[in-house]
Amino acid sequence: MTTFRDPEAPAGETDSRAGEPIAVVGMACRVSGADNLDEFAALLDRGEVRFGPIPEDRFPGLDVSTLKMTDKPVLRAALLHRIDEFDAALFGIRNRMAVAMDPAQRLLLELTWQALEHAAIAPDRLARSNTGVYVAAGGYDFRERVAAAGIRDGYTGVGNLLSFNANRISQQFDLCGPSITVDTACAGGLTAIALAVSELRTEACDTAITGATNILCAALNEAAYLQSGMLSPRGRCVPFSADADGYVRGEGGAVIVLRRLADARRDGDPVLAVIRGAAVRHGGRTETMTSPSLSAQTAVITRAWRDSGLTPRAMGYLEAHGTATPSGDPLEIAALCQVTGDGHDASPATDRDGRSPLWVGSAKANVGHLEAAAGCIGLIKAVLTLRQGRVFPIPGLHEINPRIALADSVALADRPMRWPSADRPRLAGVNAFGISGSVAHVVVESWEPDHTVQDTVGGRPVALPLSASDAPSLRRTASLLARQLPDCGATLPEVAAALGAGRRHLPRRAVVFARSTQEACEAFGALAEDRSHPALFDSRTAHPDRPPAQAPWLTGETSAWPWAAEAGRTRAALVTSPFDRRRFWIPGEPELKDAPPPDEGPR
Repeated sequence: MTTFRDPEAPAGETDSRAGEPIAVVGMACRVSGADNLDEFAALLDRGEVRFGPIPEDRFPGLDVSTLKMTDKPVLRAALLHRIDEFDAALFGIRNRMAVAMDPAQRLLLELTWQALEHAAIAPDRLARSNTGVYVAAGGYDFRERVAAAGIRDGYTGVGNLLSFNANRISQQFDLCGPSITVDTACAGGLTAIALAVSELRTEACDTAITGATNILCAALNEAAYLQSGMLSPRGRCVPFSADADGYVRGEGGAVIVLRRLADARRDGDPVLAVIRGAAVRHGGRTETMTSPSLSAQTAVITRAWRDSGLTPRAMGYLEAHGTATPSGDPLEIAALCQVTGDGHDASPATDRDGRSPLWVGSAKANVGHLEAAAGCIGLIKAVLTLRQGRVFPIPGLHEINPRIALADSVALADRPMRWPSADRPRLAGVNAFGISGSVAHVVVESWEPDHTVQDTVGGRPVALPLSASDAPSLRRTASLLARQLPDCGATLPEVAAALGAGRRHLPRRAVVFARSTQEACEAFGALAEDRSHPALFDSRTAHPDRPPAQAPWLTGETSAWPWAAEAGRTRAALVTSPFDRRRFWIPGEPELKDAPPPDEGPR
């Protein structure tokens, strides 16, 4: 296995004006083939490629024969399962409004709910708080589709305004901080993150919810991108490959919850990673409005690392924008080599160099280009890389673009790599470049928890509450927890604090009283299968250790978790709450065909 370099910062290469570190305390994502973080990490680890045929009802009216292209292109994308479904009841949204809402807004609401749960922040805690929302938007597909159907009313107006991508979240969760939608094309998601970092540092907000989504359901952009040559005519996307000829579009999105590191540690938030620096720039005038700029890319990476107070030579991994184009890929590597101080005349890095290389990867090879949401997915992948100490491969990368001049300390992740712990935190960079010339870069650092995980607890058992909207949802949530707990890296009291103080308590409830992680998993597994277990209790049973406090919560007489002392503990980061989705779509249109399974793409 190849290991990573971790050089000392040369004197004078850091900046004493480093900004305040910002903690990533919660994340959620949904991409083709993965409905949550754990599934996304597993998809990346397998090197899975999600490109498949596009159902004809996704892009109604698209006729590729009318495009001015030499050959008929192969239409492929990385699509979500059932974009016409939404859990409106969970958010108290009426059916008429749900039908008119852009699926991008609906997905943002669900991802925000999941990200807050992952951060163990009960939404009720944030009501009327100084919580900011910073969301990127870039697509108008659903609005085009609604207009083509001739539907024009107040519901569709509100449901398709891009300002509501952020404002809908603020209104839904009763948040009173800034609420801003930004559009810098493919740099949008990372631009929103950089804006959130800046606002947290200036105390414009105390918590920031930031993210983006991308939904594909109208023909205009697909036709325009094909005609312009941005999309691969073969339906393949392998950044940095010798035969790269464009990207493949992807659906999905991500939401990240951010807080100042000092506040997160004070309040017991789960710290997943730390953003040390962020920057956004533009290339100014270029040869064409869509031409990439080496100077802009170099400047934005330099400024972000200056903001971090660290040297870019300490970067161990870059989650690249990875346009998968013959000209864009070499430019991005050239900017990286300039910033890290490595020349362009060296041979590619190998295991024999005597130095561990700076590895470069890109999620676009797995789940396509999520356009406005690409930077958010990139940040999540970088955080997963830092936390797991493992670099995920770029599937299908067998021969490198000959125009890419790799320095002696930069290498492309053409295979899985181990990133072992060292005496200093791991550091990664994330790139996102927009077609309109806006560029963004974020510096993210690994974070080690302050505790040593213990599987058992002494004395009385730990109470682990669980709730959902109904019995089937409760069983699905229990199943998810049973799979997570063995590898979540948290103590039982931290899990209890997350489930007790970090959740909105829904009507259907149960409690597990466990003395070990194994016992908790067995009890949650029993609940998932609708079986009894000695450690599992619901409204029909009572636990002898806590009969007075247990009954009112279990029966729904009170929404407050009775053991409030656990609210001050450090809380575990858990992926929970599968949704109960129903179909909400344009009246009169037939049910959307589901996306076919991915076909044989590059591996």
